[in-house]
Amino acid sequence: MAGHSHASNVKHRKNANDSKRSASFTKLLRGVYVAAKAGMPDIDANPMLRSATYLARKGGVPNDRILAAIKKASGSNSSDETYEYVQYEGYANGGVAVIINALTDNRTRTASDLRHTFSKNGGNLGESGNVSYLFEHNGVIIYNKKSLGNSIEKFMESAIEHDIIDIINNDEDSDSDILIYTTIPNFNNVKESLYKEFGESDRAELRFIPQMKTEISSTEAFEKFIKLIEIIENNDDVQSVDHNAEYTGE
Repeated sequence: MAGHSHASNVKHRKNANDSKRSASFTKLLRGVYVAAKAGMPDIDANPMLRSATYLARKGGVPNDRILAAIKKASGSNSSDETYEYVQYEGYANGGVAVIINALTDNRTRTASDLRHTFSKNGGNLGESGNVSYLFEHNGVIIYNKKSLGNSIEKFMESAIEHDIIDIINNDEDSDSDILIYTTIPNFNNVKESLYKEFGESDRAELRFIPQMKTEISSTEAFEKFIKLIEIIENNDDVQSVDHNAEYTGE
């Protein structure tokens, strides 16, 4: 399925950009705040908050700041800040389709920032629906093999028992990720079942999986494209970026 190419993109972007993403305390704490405000402030009773807290700690956010964000969300003045999820779509250089999911308290600011970024780097921000038809919306759950230890085989068997779309495992790399693709309705069920048996995943989120690829053979063009993606991902309002680029050069 198209997810196999997506696995390569995930690995590339993880190596190139995860450190930058994790460095943004603002982004991570915003996720904690929104998760706590949307549900119970109890981490054990709120899976969304548990995941957001896990990612914040993994990104190096001090525990006192995480607890402060949870307390702020459950306080009487929490309504002072209102965030909403907004989806943006556009084309990068070479006609690569890009979908951006943002969590923002100011749609105008976020749209303006993204439009400027696209324009400055050879692309353009389009209207809703411009490129989403080229993707399939799925749940993606990622576990690193090192975190599973000797339970990899058991993990694979357990995951396959669920009604998943696909599972991708690179057997040759002991430090690679195992990616599980689910339907949107089944995402939380699979995520929670695996959590109870194997602990928190490295990442678990809804992503847009490309069903049609746009090839880039020029190294220069691909580097320009990657620069655009990095700038977008470093925007504090941006939660995730998906695209349909496939590098075919050497």
